[in-house]
Amino acid sequence: MGRFGIRRRRATGATARPSPLAFWRHGPLDAPTAPALRHEGELAVARGDGPTALASGWALWGLATMIDQDTHALLYEGFRLWSASPDHDPEIGVVFLTEAFERLVDEDAGARPATHPTRAHEAYFDARTWIGLKLTEALETAGRGEDLLVDRVGDVLRTTPEAYRTPGARAFLERATPEAPRG
Repeated sequence: MGRFGIRRRRATGATARPSPLAFWRHGPLDAPTAPALRHEGELAVARGDGPTALASGWALWGLATMIDQDTHALLYEGFRLWSASPDHDPEIGVVFLTEAFERLVDEDAGARPATHPTRAHEAYFDARTWIGLKLTEALETAGRGEDLLVDRVGDVLRTTPEAYRTPGARAFLERATPEAPRG
């Protein structure tokens, strides 16, 4: 039993998950609540278990949205830990990042700031930029730098308000935007 009286569904290791291709879709708890998922994700990060942190963050995203700082933190830390581990498969990383990016873009309507930007908008655009840039990096590493997804990331980053563009996003857009012909 876990701290919140919820039985953990986690097996003895990342390889025992139901579907290794999309392990993040299988949350680590039988009856998840936002506090329980945050706690499980924090424990996973503390022990260096990237896949469980990713699964906790993905499940929390379904309950709390991306503008919840814990969701972004668990996905960020989980991916960082998993991608540095010997169990990381770059192609599965591309699948995860693609799903996360598309999910974030689908949430776009509620994240656009009206006239006064908020911390929630900053969190959303920060997450969208991080996942988009990681996706382009992963595609380039996999030899798919010309993939249409790279163009899609560029299109989405161009719609990001200037105030929320990170230095990495600005650099990507400078490389991706062709110079105007000189006449």
